[in-house]
Amino acid sequence: MAFVQLEDLYGELEIIVFSRTYERCAALLEDDSVIMVRGRLSFREDQAPSITADDIIDMKTIPEPQPQHQEAAVSEGPRTVVKLRIPPDADEAGMLEEIGLLIGSHPGSDEIRIYTKNGKTIRPRGTGVEASDGFVGAARMLLGEENVKRGVIS
Repeated sequence: MAFVQLEDLYGELEIIVFSRTYERCAALLEDDSVIMVRGRLSFREDQAPSITADDIIDMKTIPEPQPQHQEAAVSEGPRTVVKLRIPPDADEAGMLEEIGLLIGSHPGSDEIRIYTKNGKTIRPRGTGVEASDGFVGAARMLLGEENVKRGVIS
């Protein structure tokens, strides 16, 4: 077990690192290393807050997010949208699960809209789809030809 002082621009915090975590992450625990600690925060009335570490991650191994430029999306031309309607006689929860699996197996940047039986529209955030013939064909087999539409967003 180790007690580590974690410091940033705002202050210091004690990190408690138990043996198993310490064995995995000892190389990261050196002066001036940039790390992220995942764990449980402990507040006690008579002590300063501390964190019991579950995992320690070297920030150099985390890829930097790529900026998304609005101009780039516009200049690439029209985007595709796939609209999926859950059939009225279908088990909605089961269909949503199947749709989720289908979307997960065809990741991409095209928009997806799902229309539920009660008329609500679901637009999964952070999830795009590749609006390929393969995806559309699989969706039509799942939902029926009349419940799948592919179009262009202007």
